[in-house]
Formats: sequence, C-alpha cells, structure tokens
Amino acid sequence: MKEAKAADQKTEAMLEKAKNEYARNGSLYEKGYLSEFDYLSLKTAVKAAEADLLSAQAKLAQAEANLENTKIRSPISGTVIERSIDALRYE
Repeated sequence: MKEAKAADQKTEAMLEKAKNEYARNGSLYEKGYLSEFDYLSLKTAVKAAEADLLSAQAKLAQAEANLENTKIRSPISGTVIERSIDALRYE
C-alpha cells in the first residue's frame, strides 16, 4: 500500500515537472528558439506523464481494494471456538 502511494506521489511530481517544462519552453518555441520536434517531445512527455499518473492511481485504488478485502467479517457477532478445515497438501 505504501509503495502504491509513493508511486502515485512520484508520478504526480513527474507530471508537474513535465507541465512546467512544456510551459517554460512555450515562449522559446513561439520566438523560434526551439525546434518543433523538441517542443512536441515536451508535449509528448506531458501526455506520457498523465498516462503514468492514471496508471499509478489505478494501482493505488487496487491496493486499497485488496487491503479492504483482507478484513475478515462475520455475519453474526460472537467468538469462533472451532473451525473445521481440510488441510491442502502439495506434493
């Protein structure tokens, strides 16, 4: 769970960095100091960072759902005093 949160925060930071670089170089492109190829590369980096963020958010949501599914709930209140199970043997 912590790893998923860290990945989410990291991708948010990378997206912010890509957006800042794209915005900062916009004026250079408009003045002709930056080639169209380089400017489009920056735009592509923003789109890729957005996609990475969506992926990280999906992984975080999945980790949260998995954590929620690990909680054991009983349909009635009380204490379990016996549990019968069949032992699985792997040979």
